[in-house]
Amino acid sequence: MTDWRKLPRPYRKTGGNKTCPKCGKSFYCQKKSFSKRKYCSHKCYWRDRKDRQMLPPSRKGTILTGEHKIKISEANSGINNYRWNSGRGKHSSGYISVLLPDKTRMLEHRFVMEQFLGRKLTDEEKVHHINGMRDDNRIENLKLYPNNSTHSKIHWPKGSKFGVHMRKAKG
Repeated sequence: MTDWRKLPRPYRKTGGNKTCPKCGKSFYCQKKSFSKRKYCSHKCYWRDRKDRQMLPPSRKGTILTGEHKIKISEANSGINNYRWNSGRGKHSSGYISVLLPDKTRMLEHRFVMEQFLGRKLTDEEKVHHINGMRDDNRIENLKLYPNNSTHSKIHWPKGSKFGVHMRKAKG
């Protein structure tokens, strides 16, 4: 019998034998993959995976009708969806947008001001955040300006350098 420890490295056997749970065949497994490897071949691995699929056999291969797909979609939409967050979301510019009952989106600070005034805002009217925080939409923090010209005078007062943004210091 040959002593494997005395042979050069490529010929040394450092693993051990295992038994495949699918076919029952004995196979050699190297030391580095001994704890991970379970099957003798890819064929046995995929056969075992196919046998242990999660879908119940009655639903396997079922083709859904268009009507059934619509029912599933409606059942998982809106408030029933696991990702539902009351229709609120953060816009890329930092403002909060809300989903209205007619399935349209609107910026929350404009919506809050409309509710407070009891009328729709015109396109020229601008809502200003007093503390400068775009996601703070309390009515005490909002101020309405009739147009962009008067609104920009808050940020760039007369006499300030062009391009220098003037904002109240937080404190």
